[in-house]
Amino acid sequence: MLQFQEKVFFGEYALSVYQFAQTIALFLMKDDIHRNQKWSLFGGFITFFLHKQFREGLRANSLLLLLNEALLLLRQTGLVKIPYWALLSSAGLYMLSIKKMKVFQFPKPRGSYHVGYIHRIEKNLLKNPQQDLQYSVYYPCVYDASKRDRNWMITENYWSRMHDTNMKDKERPGKVPKFFFRIQSQFLYKIKMGVLENAQLIPIEDLYYKSSFEKEKEENIKISTNQKQEKGMNQNSQNQQNENNSSDDDEKKGSEKAFKMKKFPVVIISHGLAAHCNAYTLFAKELASKGYIVFSMEHIEEIKNPYVDRQQNWEFRNCQLKDRLETSQKMLDIIYDKEFMKRIFNCSNDEDEIPIDYEKISILGHSFGGSTALYTAMNDQRITGVCIGLDPCVYVYQKEEIDLCEFPRPLLCINSEDFYKRLYPWFQNDESLELIFKNMKRYSDQSINCYIKGLAHANQSDLALVMAGEFDLYGITTRGECAKKHMFHNLMLFEYYFERVLIKDEKNLTNKQFIEEYFKIIGDEYKKDYIINSPQIQN
Repeated sequence: MLQFQEKVFFGEYALSVYQFAQTIALFLMKDDIHRNQKWSLFGGFITFFLHKQFREGLRANSLLLLLNEALLLLRQTGLVKIPYWALLSSAGLYMLSIKKMKVFQFPKPRGSYHVGYIHRIEKNLLKNPQQDLQYSVYYPCVYDASKRDRNWMITENYWSRMHDTNMKDKERPGKVPKFFFRIQSQFLYKIKMGVLENAQLIPIEDLYYKSSFEKEKEENIKISTNQKQEKGMNQNSQNQQNENNSSDDDEKKGSEKAFKMKKFPVVIISHGLAAHCNAYTLFAKELASKGYIVFSMEHIEEIKNPYVDRQQNWEFRNCQLKDRLETSQKMLDIIYDKEFMKRIFNCSNDEDEIPIDYEKISILGHSFGGSTALYTAMNDQRITGVCIGLDPCVYVYQKEEIDLCEFPRPLLCINSEDFYKRLYPWFQNDESLELIFKNMKRYSDQSINCYIKGLAHANQSDLALVMAGEFDLYGITTRGECAKKHMFHNLMLFEYYFERVLIKDEKNLTNKQFIEEYFKIIGDEYKKDYIINSPQIQN
């Protein structure tokens, strides 16, 4: 399982201790003769605070820190006689917020390769002359210690996007002031992704695909065996021997999972509203570490909805969907342009080509990006692999498009419980999605539509890691271990789908067989969290 390590903000702990010391010092310096020393304490705080802002950025709890300092300043000047116990309690509350508002670093991917990263901006490719085509590329690379890491956030004024999302729909206006987003988003520009920028693409002769799912299955077999022993169900030694033999067989199979890949499969990622091209780095790194080349597009658009009327809202979002389709098709133009690909990866030899597997070009998207992914697959035959939608907003499609379209590729949709509940009263999003699956013919046996209980919409992006504390505070994501569990299982499900349907191209694998094998990997204890609603399988 992925190891999610908590990021430590040393500057926050230092400021917290300093405020405690500052409060005690003010208590001891009661005479006016010590007024200069009191102001020097305040100057020390400013120095610490500016250093923290430069090194770590500000977070939501920085407002609490500033409030504490304002109270100390009022007490120091004598304007308000605030009890010292209240000041100490306030400082303690800030320290508690540091502990509770966690931020997780990007875990080391489970694949065999280091992950390279390139960010590019292509001008004069889109119809709108004021917009450029921006995208990030994640890929398996040759390790180079001289290559530097890259900051996760590269979008300017991202706080404005966050505020626009808060005010997105007129029927449910947000109440969080704009300056709050400006403060709390500063630290996002200090987070590193754990990649090697502009590193060399791994030579194709060194590329092997190795499954990591047999190891997960072995671990669950051992866990299941231990649980049975604890419950006194190990009286039959023959059953125990069978389980051990099964584990040995799995281990032998695991050694056979690495096989030579002749070309690079490609995955295109489309982000949701208010996200950005690096907002799915967790997923992109995991895929790149296993041999995929991942292109993550940047969509520049108006997030805030200016309309109240539902018909106008639909027309507004449908128009944006058409713009996103253009971006996706330009991205495909680049991928299919061999000379362009050579420039991206800085191939010096004119005879060299990037060996892309054009029979395995897949697309993945989240939220409005899920709509983009499905819509691109429906309208562009250059998507030759599979399509994956994470909470796709298919209500933006025209009904005729759904009625007349037989979805052209294998499709996996992973839907969160809270997103389903929020959109159903508005647009019956699930009904449109189920109609897409119902109209499937050729790939109906390989397509899966599932809902995960307890999964939050934001748990399907990096924001659940880098803003874990803030999202817990606002109730946007599930808390603690549940959030990490859901993110991992979300990744496991679509990655296993890529492996079985795309990489191994198991055309005879049915969705029912796939789900049964997937449950063996994650363990029966999590089976109850899944609601499968596909053409030929339901539970």
